[in-house]
Amino acid sequence: MKTRSYHYNAGGFAVNENGGFISLKSESVETLKHRRKLLYADKWRLAKVRPAQINNGTRPAEQMPDIEKSLSKSLKAIEKVNAELKTRK
Repeated sequence: MKTRSYHYNAGGFAVNENGGFISLKSESVETLKHRRKLLYADKWRLAKVRPAQINNGTRPAEQMPDIEKSLSKSLKAIEKVNAELKTRK
């Protein structure tokens, strides 16, 4: 089975390495649940761990705007995955 490589754009949509959109409708429910689990872990890391690293000096403070941008992407992606899962129930 071929695995997909994807990340999320600013709108929270899954895109492949070429920038093409990946439809959530083509994913199985199990894949969507797993993706949601990974997104929640990413959200926790961006909201709690990264700012703590900046506060204790192990990460430069200049990275905070990028971290906030990544957090907003993750939140939008979580909303989209949750919406797709709701339509399948």
